[in-house]
Amino acid sequence: MTRWRLVRDGEHAPAANLARDEALFLAGSGPTLRLYLWNPPGLSLGYFQPRDRPLPPGVTVVRRPTGGGAIFHRCEVTYCAVAPLATRTMRGALGGLSIPDSYEVLHQGVLRALESLGIRAHLARPNDIDSPDDSSEPAAFLCFQRRSPTDLIVQGRKIVGSAQRRTRERLLQHGSVLLRAQPDGPRSVGVQDLLASPVTTEDVCQALVQGFEAALDAELVPGSLDADEILLAERLVRDRYEDPHWRRSSRIAPPR
Repeated sequence: MTRWRLVRDGEHAPAANLARDEALFLAGSGPTLRLYLWNPPGLSLGYFQPRDRPLPPGVTVVRRPTGGGAIFHRCEVTYCAVAPLATRTMRGALGGLSIPDSYEVLHQGVLRALESLGIRAHLARPNDIDSPDDSSEPAAFLCFQRRSPTDLIVQGRKIVGSAQRRTRERLLQHGSVLLRAQPDGPRSVGVQDLLASPVTTEDVCQALVQGFEAALDAELVPGSLDADEILLAERLVRDRYEDPHWRRSSRIAPPR
């Protein structure tokens, strides 16, 4: 059984959240699952996504270190799994898996969490995925208005969108688990929309912890970011995530 650090990280501003994810990735940390919320809400652009349209005034905009479409982070729990590729899972080391298979291994944690709450989701199937000729302009911009093989689907609608970044040694995967459907994402659905009984953010977090432990055959040990990771995250906020050029441009050098 592999030991993972569990970081229940509470609420942070958009720039701080993405900086903390990337700090875990860059610092060479051991296997870590971070669960967090967004305060204030914000909009994250995918790494390669051009900021080519007006956005609602007053919205905090950040750019992720991973690809995909734009996400309004409001009513959700976000997970971030960061691990060396040597980390063992029930299907072998992460580094021995293809990118789709590594997505699937980590998604099993989310699928088990949803099932424990009473929600039967599945990985996107071929008929769930957008084809080039059915993707409208808004669907091409917003993550929850389009479909990809890395999504989790319930009753034909998207409940989780995830993105991954990978080097020769490490993997970062993070994703949004919707609590309620996005007002601007008619093809989305949230946990609270699907259940007759009330479910809290804490319920979802506890389910994710148990789901990842079962799916990864792992022990999640409560912890926190260490001093070096916090200092690195603070530097990333200052030098990258709050940099207007980083937020605007989709033609920037990859972060080191």
